[in-house]
Amino acid sequence: SNLISNAIKYADLKKENPRISIELETKGENFDIRVSDNGIGISDSIRPKVFDMFYRGHSTADGAGIGLYIVRETVNKMNGKISLTSEEGNGTEVLISLPNLNPEIL
Repeated sequence: SNLISNAIKYADLKKENPRISIELETKGENFDIRVSDNGIGISDSIRPKVFDMFYRGHSTADGAGIGLYIVRETVNKMNGKISLTSEEGNGTEVLISLPNLNPEIL
């Protein structure tokens, strides 16, 4: 829910078609969750810090700066991986890859 909340919070409503995409995919031994948007994006200078505890990357951020930290810690505890790609002004994509606990379902 944090990823979706962030996508809504940092949407670029000046764009003609603001969008949020949520994709789920089972790939053999992995289950991938991809949340992407065409919002305001994240600058190169702050991208490495977004998963840090208490880090708030935008001046418009009103939270405590623990949302993405909790997401990362949860994914790590589930033996998964999380990655974030973003371009300032063009949106953000977060990919969570978790172990597929039922790999015979493809």
